Amino acid sequence: MSEKAKTTTGQEVPRHRGPMGLAASADHPFGTGTVALPAAEDVTLPSVSVIVTCYNYEAFLPACLRAIAAQDYPNFDCVIVNDASTDQSAEVARTWLAETGDSRFSLVEHEENRGQMAAFKTGLAATKGVFVVFVDADDLLFPDFLSSHLNAHLNGGYMVAFTCSDQIQISETGEVIGGTYPQLMRPRLRRGSEAETDDALEWRFAGTGPQLRREPRAPIHLPAISRHVRDWYWSTTSAMMYRRAALLFVLSEDCDAFRISADFYLVKYCQLVGGSLILPDVHGCYRRHGANGFGSSPVIGGEQSPADKLRHVPYGKFKASFTRHVLANFDRYVSVLGSDHAHLILAQVTPKAAIGKLLMSGRSRGGKNLKRPTLLYYRFWWRLFEVALVFGRRRRMLGNLFAGRSDRAGPRV
Repeated sequence: MSEKAKTTTGQEVPRHRGPMGLAASADHPFGTGTVALPAAEDVTLPSVSVIVTCYNYEAFLPACLRAIAAQDYPNFDCVIVNDASTDQSAEVARTWLAETGDSRFSLVEHEENRGQMAAFKTGLAATKGVFVVFVDADDLLFPDFLSSHLNAHLNGGYMVAFTCSDQIQISETGEVIGGTYPQLMRPRLRRGSEAETDDALEWRFAGTGPQLRREPRAPIHLPAISRHVRDWYWSTTSAMMYRRAALLFVLSEDCDAFRISADFYLVKYCQLVGGSLILPDVHGCYRRHGANGFGSSPVIGGEQSPADKLRHVPYGKFKASFTRHVLANFDRYVSVLGSDHAHLILAQVTPKAAIGKLLMSGRSRGGKNLKRPTLLYYRFWWRLFEVALVFGRRRRMLGNLFAGRSDRAGPRV
């Protein structure tokens, strides 16, 4: 790593090893496969906006902000949205900002409590980053979170609406209580081998604190037009990086009503329009302290989501909100995605109670580009596909039962 190389002027510079073991040089410091970009004033690093939403999380907020400030990627700004906390969260935020003097951080306050989605929107309005990360104020990011997600977004194979990484789970006091987010086991097993979940992490407990060695694994691409819209294959809010354009494309006019589980709306419908990329490696911590707005269930093992399922917003409300949004902007959806993709989205999300009225009203609700025969065609095949998925899942569950073994990661997708 420290051997020297000489430039054409005779100046010595360090020689590093680049990707895949390629030898670096003064002209290509990351390896011989590196290409120099145009001048820095012509091509710049992408900007990232980190939006920290906080409601009564004074005990956890400083650690969350320290983790963001420690990112190894420099070109980001961070806005803290205090959603009218009744504790000292606002004062804690002001004190932290004054003590650090970091100009990348700022504070915005709601005069009344408005919920998670409204806080997301406030943060979006206060920032301009091309990429956006929402962080719950009780969670933590690893120092390489932003750089790892940007590397995934800027890969040379395909573009997605958002990326999602794994999280270790920690308790209220910061104790590690889980090495993965349970539902991320599903997309890993898409590759057909339980080995995908083995030896992903190696813990070392000696010394001043726990150390974690990650085994790098290839990202998993979930295409937009696919079956990956019926179930949940991702982790949580604080593990995702979105394209701002995708967020603005899917946000509905009335989705402020989602005071909790707002990430469900964003993930489901960003997946529908642009797909996602899952990073199987751990890049942050999800805190389980029992007072989470959503993930208040204990860690009991298995594939169980941390969700309190009795508190989750009914799925029909998400669908109804997004259906209204797509109908109001259907011409734009056709313009951006094409007619088939736009009709398929509408066929998938429209609630049962509304599909009949929509097929009867036609263009009067969706504009001149809404074609009822096309919508009916996609609705028929989507419903048939849903039945096949449910049947296949139950068949696998019964097969596991009668085979006398347990599928530790749940049904394979």
